[in-house]
Amino acid sequence: FDGMRCQLHAHGPKVELFSRDLNAITNQFPELVELFGKKEFPPTVIDGEICVFRDQTIQPFQELQKRMGVKKPSKELIGKYPVVFIGYDLLYLDQKETVSQSLIQRRISLQKLSYATQELLEGKLCVTPFYVCAFAVPTLNEGGNDE
Repeated sequence: FDGMRCQLHAHGPKVELFSRDLNAITNQFPELVELFGKKEFPPTVIDGEICVFRDQTIQPFQELQKRMGVKKPSKELIGKYPVVFIGYDLLYLDQKETVSQSLIQRRISLQKLSYATQELLEGKLCVTPFYVCAFAVPTLNEGGNDE
């Protein structure tokens, strides 16, 4: 993916986003906070990536840079550079760290968590065996094409 590493921390309606070096970036991506806040997650930490997603495609990193560092993005900026969160690893779930589990088991748990939240995210969630993301990202094999 061509984005920025991010940890999503959620518990109940509270959602926080952190950069790779654990700087708070929650205010920079209010649409992700709002979307994930609709589901009252148990205490959860998901490792993933934030990417700009437009025209059914993840856009180049340079597009995401226009959102990075903006403490209160305008509706216009959010509309011009819409983002997705692509979660690919589950680090903590329901009062338990998960990093001692195999990556396969963590991804299975992440997929189960994503199925549990799909309805509440109003169809704006996509699940594949490899990731879960907010907003409508096509699955890897949609239309029979795995490329």
